[in-house]
Amino acid sequence: GLIGSIALAIFATYQGAPYLMHLHAPGIADSIPVAAVSAALTALLVLPIAMIRGRQSAINSLKPFLKLRTDLEAASQSDYPQLGRYQTAAANDVATAINRLSGDLRDRDIELEARRRRFDHDVETRMAEIKDAYASMEVSLAEAERVRREAERANHAKSDFLAKMSHEIRTPLNGILGAMDLMLNTGLTPRQQNYGTTIRASGTTLLDLLNGILDLAKIESGEVAIAKTDYDPTAMLDDIAIAFAPSAREKGLRIVSMPDPDLPHCLSGDSARVRQIVVNLVGNAVKFTASGSVSISAEWIDDGDRLDIDISDTGPGVPDSARDRIFERFEQGDGSMSRKFGGAGLGLAIARDLARRMGGDVRLLRSGRSGSTFRFSVPAVMVSRQPPALENSLFVLAAEATPDDQQSLLGRLARRGVDTAEADGAGDAAAMLENAFSLGERMPDIVIASGNDEQEVRRLRARLLKISDESRPKLCIVLDFGSEPLF
Repeated sequence: GLIGSIALAIFATYQGAPYLMHLHAPGIADSIPVAAVSAALTALLVLPIAMIRGRQSAINSLKPFLKLRTDLEAASQSDYPQLGRYQTAAANDVATAINRLSGDLRDRDIELEARRRRFDHDVETRMAEIKDAYASMEVSLAEAERVRREAERANHAKSDFLAKMSHEIRTPLNGILGAMDLMLNTGLTPRQQNYGTTIRASGTTLLDLLNGILDLAKIESGEVAIAKTDYDPTAMLDDIAIAFAPSAREKGLRIVSMPDPDLPHCLSGDSARVRQIVVNLVGNAVKFTASGSVSISAEWIDDGDRLDIDISDTGPGVPDSARDRIFERFEQGDGSMSRKFGGAGLGLAIARDLARRMGGDVRLLRSGRSGSTFRFSVPAVMVSRQPPALENSLFVLAAEATPDDQQSLLGRLARRGVDTAEADGAGDAAAMLENAFSLGERMPDIVIASGNDEQEVRRLRARLLKISDESRPKLCIVLDFGSEPLF
């Protein structure tokens, strides 16, 4: 083809070049070599022919790609086009890659569609389950609301019944206890006295139980109203100690009230509930303490505007395992306590509920072999800190039996503006009086002495009787509750 055409052109040029040169330029033909002329003419003939043949070859090599483009344009209407075979390897490689990519896209879309269908199915299933659960929840909520209302009605009816029954039972029971007190003061035989004492103790236990049930019913029914009244905390604690003195003396216990001398004179709060809680705690301390003492102390916390009242005893203490359980309803330290001391286990639960309704709390501060201390904290408003001073200036000589009693007495007297002096017992007070009388010093207006040492008290009284009536101090003898007068 191409090589033969070129060879023929070269031969013709070589043979015909000299003739043409002599024909058209005889002078020049002799001076130019025939080979040069032939080469030039050959180039002029070969170059166009080569260009035409190269263009034809390029067109032939591009034909598969042009067909590939045409096929792609035709297949563009399909989502996943597939191409056939072509004349050249390069076109076939491109077509194969396009077919592979199209197949991968088809497989991916098929997988995505399957996943979408599964997802839609799962969503529909979950939505159906949610709708069923919501419908069931609405039914359950409606049922729960119905049950709650029924429970509230039943609880209110129970509380109302307990309150009414407790009140109805307490009235005749108080009559029985009153009549029993009267009967015990008559001339009974020892056996009758024992029977009467047993009846009264059982009746008192039943009355305490009824009071606890009544308080519990009021708390559960929400009928506990918190009222505010002014009260003297020191006087309240003294009154409670005096009230428990007989039962404490029967057990050989010593009960003392020792509030902080700086305790405010007047506070505002629910004095009735404060008294009820303290009575409950003191009652427990007296009941569970076999020997020793029960003390009531109080302190005012300025930072928190609250009153802290501590009730300490020398009883058996509370086991560690029961420290939290004792505040639950119908619970005591252990079963043996219930059998030994009686009670329903409502006292501490009621005390804590009432305290928390007032914004305070009741907790076990300490417990061990040496006894327990319960702390009752309650918010209050201080009305006045200092008590009114006495109009007349008094001078008191204090001779209490124990240092604690002495300091408590001196602190209370000092807050009332009383001048005080202290003696170490009745014997020391008698010596101080003799010394003051002989030196002409001021004599006390009142001498307060403990009656524990009867001999020293009699000596003190004898010394006072030697002083003239106009300057003789008055003698105040402090005796344990229920003790017989010394004079």
